[in-house]
Amino acid sequence: MKSLKTQLRKRSKRIKNSALNALAIVLLFAIAQPVFGQGGTVFSAFPYASYVNYSGTFYKENNIGGGVYGYLGMGLNHSLEFDAAYSRITFGSRDIFIDEFPFRTEAVNVNQTDVTLRYSNYHFTNMQWHVGYHGIFSSDDPTAGTVIFGGLKRQRFNEYGAEVQVYHSKYSNFTPDFSALQVTGIFGFFFGNAFLNQRFYAETGGSYIRHSTDAGFGATEFASVRQSLKYFYKSLTIEGFVWAGKQAFAVQNYGFVVFNLPEEHQGAFGGSLEIALNPKSSLTLKVSQGRFKELGTSGRPRATTFVVMGAFTL
Repeated sequence: MKSLKTQLRKRSKRIKNSALNALAIVLLFAIAQPVFGQGGTVFSAFPYASYVNYSGTFYKENNIGGGVYGYLGMGLNHSLEFDAAYSRITFGSRDIFIDEFPFRTEAVNVNQTDVTLRYSNYHFTNMQWHVGYHGIFSSDDPTAGTVIFGGLKRQRFNEYGAEVQVYHSKYSNFTPDFSALQVTGIFGFFFGNAFLNQRFYAETGGSYIRHSTDAGFGATEFASVRQSLKYFYKSLTIEGFVWAGKQAFAVQNYGFVVFNLPEEHQGAFGGSLEIALNPKSSLTLKVSQGRFKELGTSGRPRATTFVVMGAFTL
């Protein structure tokens, strides 16, 4: 037991050192860039809280979380984004049978901390590229991992945007240990008349995920498509989305959301409402529901997610 604790402490230390090294690299990269240029510095903070209710699952009951996302704009050509989040998944006690003998599992909480950093550069006209890091530190050792990512976007302000994103995830403590490569392509465009409060933004995307080895799903390749539509009306922004297909250990929201549990997600839909309270603050409400399949089970439980987020610009 003592040897096991020592190994876990060493492993935790290695993970923490990796996170600190990644933070240092991103910060040094931003600082080492040429003069930030005209435009000054802008900082915005986005505190948020989330709740996930599971129905139809064998073990999971709920997931409570929260965190802070921050955006630092440095002149016209550079920005640095970061996110620190904590979540706690509750696994309830259940009656099970092993070799015809009844057993009752104990309730347990899995605690997880996520740290994300993303640097973006806007030096080239109508172009933007970014690199980032996402670290997952979990009390459930097999689901701890790291993600490094990057992307390139071509855009015209208030017209269209086309981009490609690449993510590489590594789960060294999973059985079997594996890595996942994800490529996501997105195209979006504005339409409507802004002067008549009829402005829309439609976005279509697709993702392809390939695992280095079969992690227990009976497949190593997963594909999905996503469609969303935003409507802008005065101080309100309303969005609806739907996606279909299959995802396993996927990355979403530009690297800030990672699905690191052994589940095959099979589609979701949802929406959000953002209210601008004044030029420097806003409030956003989000709700979504998705279907997924837990590894080793045959059911298709649902996860309903609620998110409340505030925004403050200093």
